[in-house]
Amino acid sequence: MAEGVFALLDDGRCLADADQAYWTEFLAARRRLIGAVIERVDRSAIEPRQRARMVAALKASIGRGYLITPELCAVYLEAWQADCVRWHKHIRELRRDHGDGQGIEDALATLRIDHIVQSAADGRIRARVVPRSAATRSAVRAWLARGP
Repeated sequence: MAEGVFALLDDGRCLADADQAYWTEFLAARRRLIGAVIERVDRSAIEPRQRARMVAALKASIGRGYLITPELCAVYLEAWQADCVRWHKHIRELRRDHGDGQGIEDALATLRIDHIVQSAADGRIRARVVPRSAATRSAVRAWLARGP
């Protein structure tokens, strides 16, 4: 898929042009390219066992390529673009509601995970140590004493 997107951009086109027709053409061209590489490898002076492995890998890539449909590519790119829009909106809302650079503790609270993690002195995020009750400690000791 990445090759298809970069080919599109290299041609001066935009992601909106990556419709099913584009992907139908691109995927067929990709299979033709791999077929041409297989022919060149077959005619090469490469050691026969290595040549056989190369051809098998190239043929496998063609086979896997048939699982990638033009519709799948178009739908995936549309979903990715929609996700990017949602992510940017989310970031704008976070900045609006919480400002820039409020600190790790505020970020953990915003994510509503401050009760299970905390920031350490070195800036890393660590699990918050929750003291166990006497009953829990006693049950754990009894379980450990039983052994495997």
